[in-house]
Amino acid sequence: MKKTLVLCFASVIACFVLMGCDTKPPTVEGLDKKHVEVMCGTDFNLDNYIADNVVITDETDDGVAEYQLNELEYAVSCDEYIYDSETGSVNTGEFGNYDVELTVKDKANNEAKIAFTLFLNPLEIQKGFYVYKNSFAENFELLGYCSIENRSNVPININEIEFQYFDGNGIRVAGTDTVVYAPKFLAESKINYGLDTYSGFVTPVTREDEVAEIRVNVDYTRAVVGDKDALDVGEVTRSGSGRFAPEAIVENPYDKKAEYVIFLVGMYDADDNLIAVTRNYSTDSIDPKSKAKLVAGWLPDSMAKPDATVRMRGTACSNRFTG
Repeated sequence: MKKTLVLCFASVIACFVLMGCDTKPPTVEGLDKKHVEVMCGTDFNLDNYIADNVVITDETDDGVAEYQLNELEYAVSCDEYIYDSETGSVNTGEFGNYDVELTVKDKANNEAKIAFTLFLNPLEIQKGFYVYKNSFAENFELLGYCSIENRSNVPININEIEFQYFDGNGIRVAGTDTVVYAPKFLAESKINYGLDTYSGFVTPVTREDEVAEIRVNVDYTRAVVGDKDALDVGEVTRSGSGRFAPEAIVENPYDKKAEYVIFLVGMYDADDNLIAVTRNYSTDSIDPKSKAKLVAGWLPDSMAKPDATVRMRGTACSNRFTG
């Protein structure tokens, strides 16, 4: 019995001498965001991000100590498909959600973990809206627009674009998921435009300042080569007619006839900001391996947006291929 007590006492003494009997794991803070978003195509080092943001504290015999990440044993776990564990660099050419877990051990080998999701966002979106009054209309008209650029190295299909409009109090006043856009298939670094002229008809806008914000929701998936619908658009210029009517030569590079062609034009000001989008309002088709001149129309009476336009860019796609 005495031998057992002596051994137990000796173990306790050793515990205090060697480790101070620290049994509490360190506290890991600073990574409060459960969803970290990074734009595809940008430089991002996951280890550096964690080191710059994490705050580690630990209760010791001398009180609470604060540590830098590199002062303790730690490990970062993430999908090796995008994460280089040796350098910490992330392949931002890919897109999607990836689980990240940080494990930290204090000097007494007590372990703490914290996890978050890294979202590699492939879509860079510019957006805006234009409230205007036409002479024949009782209420104001609403024109919503956006551009979407694929910043990843992966082809993407845009399945649906939704616009939501809000007033100054954050209350939703209008919206639609019937946005006209082209193209649906976005290869690397390619752009599409979206245009909504429908919401103002469904929900009348009674004041010019009624809409204060537009939000754009995009449903997209990874594409395959066979999903291509984009047509090649040449330089966009102003037509010779008096009315603002952007035009361009559009080429169908495929072996099938392109029907119900959508032609959209992004309008940019002197600061290269997207200030409006317009489209063709005719039912155009282009024969296989052929070209056609397509013309976009401008609905508002006001020429404020066209007058501020210094650069235009066009996109087009076919809603159906035949033959």
